[in-house]
Amino acid sequence: MADLPNEERELLGFLDRVDGEVKAFRQSTGFDRDAELWLSTRNGRMRLPGEAEPIFSANLLGSFIDRKVALLTQSKPDLRVSSRNPTLSPMAHVLTDTAKAVLDGLQLDARLEIAADLAATFGFVGFLTAWDPSAGEIVLKTLDPRLFFVDHHVKDPADIQRAQYIRIDTPMSLDDVKRTWERGADVKAGADSQTGPGWGPWPVMNWITQSGRRILRPFNQAGGPYDWVNVSEYWLRSGQADAQGNLLFPAGRVVHRVGRVILDDMPNPYWDGLWPVDVWDWRANGDSLLGRSDVEEGRKIQEAINRIGNSITRNIILSAVFTVVGDYNAMTNEDWKKLDNRAARVLRKQPGRELTFVPPPPIPDQYLNFVTQLSGLLEGLIGVPPTMQGRRQAGVIASSAIEGLMTQAETPIRAVARRLEYVIERIGAKLVSRIIQFYDGDRVLIINGEDNDVQQYVFKRAELLGTYLDEAKTDEEREEKLKELHSHFVFKVIPLSS
Repeated sequence: MADLPNEERELLGFLDRVDGEVKAFRQSTGFDRDAELWLSTRNGRMRLPGEAEPIFSANLLGSFIDRKVALLTQSKPDLRVSSRNPTLSPMAHVLTDTAKAVLDGLQLDARLEIAADLAATFGFVGFLTAWDPSAGEIVLKTLDPRLFFVDHHVKDPADIQRAQYIRIDTPMSLDDVKRTWERGADVKAGADSQTGPGWGPWPVMNWITQSGRRILRPFNQAGGPYDWVNVSEYWLRSGQADAQGNLLFPAGRVVHRVGRVILDDMPNPYWDGLWPVDVWDWRANGDSLLGRSDVEEGRKIQEAINRIGNSITRNIILSAVFTVVGDYNAMTNEDWKKLDNRAARVLRKQPGRELTFVPPPPIPDQYLNFVTQLSGLLEGLIGVPPTMQGRRQAGVIASSAIEGLMTQAETPIRAVARRLEYVIERIGAKLVSRIIQFYDGDRVLIINGEDNDVQQYVFKRAELLGTYLDEAKTDEEREEKLKELHSHFVFKVIPLSS
């Protein structure tokens, strides 16, 4: 550290303070602790406190979330790009077709399904809309809620551009780090693989990759043949200025870091000047951008169902076992051993003593009815009541009444769908900007046709720009006009199409 330039040392100190704020906030909210509990509950691995391995477990909560996610993502949103300037309408048509083709190539449907599952589990999920220079493609990544953090002073996902910092953590193999960054050669396995003083070891968690596969659990603790490190990516507001008072990073800066090694430090590369991250909150939370989790909402009811079911099941098993009572000297030890304790309960008593086994009484009907009521309560709480599952409610016959119940049942899912549409619109705005900035030549894109057949779509740069740049006299004017072109367009999702 003694050999580091003062500027780099100051930057590391600043990033350490960002890490400290992130750590303090997550500890104060208990998010890291709760996240693992939510994930185990979501996947049906709930362990009842103080009890042995249960013999009964029904993951109703996970099943209801699966159904809610399926209902939410079964429809493909209808997308449009519109122009604020009527003379640019032909450009808007080109951008609409291109944006649809790009999102088809990015498998938006599958990505939204993964994101919805994460959001239902943790309360929120992130999206990164970026340009990958090595692949020459626009990328849309789903951000695991445990692997990114937005300035906690921002309470509304729509206000994310007000955030002073965003941090995204990505586990990468040491070889990939060295190939990607020139300074990757300075990164060493082990001591340099953690971020910030006192940050501690990387928490045991999954890594959700771009494809959504969970491929890393636990991180760097299996003793495998490859070295892995945590690459922290920071998007930062900066007030640094030159001698004339001009901001060095007017649209912010992006820094990549591994431990005490700064891999790169550069201005925000995107013409729109926006953070490339968007957040989808599953349930509205006015106090935090973190949203509210379906798992947290229904966890206690799921636990109660499993506790009651476990007790009932144990008693039924006890009642069903055949019981043998006999004097201990009625048979030899070898003969006693021949009795199978797996199918019968063998009780040996002293001669002349009375010993009887009283089976548990029948399970009262109100216990079973209570479990049914808890299940219905959980359905309503998650937002998938019987009418959403194809089951007719008792006593409802008239078609108008059934339609009314369906509309009422869809309301909670519609609320989540509206927030999803807003997120897609914010992603789409960045997508339009990326197309204008990085698609500087013609290219062939693959799309799904109206008849569900695969078709080729040819993006033509000249067709997009038309005569837009004809009035520009110099290269500087043309560049300025291109940089502000994205601001003339609005990316919209047709209401109720998702």
